Amino acid sequence: MAVDRKRGIVYVPTGSPAPDFYGGDRLGTTLFANTLLALDVANGKRIWHYQLVHQDILDSCWMAIKIVLWKF
Repeated sequence: MAVDRKRGIVYVPTGSPAPDFYGGDRLGTTLFANTLLALDVANGKRIWHYQLVHQDILDSCWMAIKIVLWKF
């Protein structure tokens, strides 16, 4: 996780849902799996999300993404 204190946003990366190694049997859209979430620190509500891998059936393990914030 990473926090932008100035904007009040916490960035949360997520990984593959279970079952982990083969996702062909998963039900639903797995919308927040393999996703970078931006949450409001004050209330926990979602500001935005970006799903990098849709229906990750091969467990691509992108979860180790590094979050870089630049100070302007």
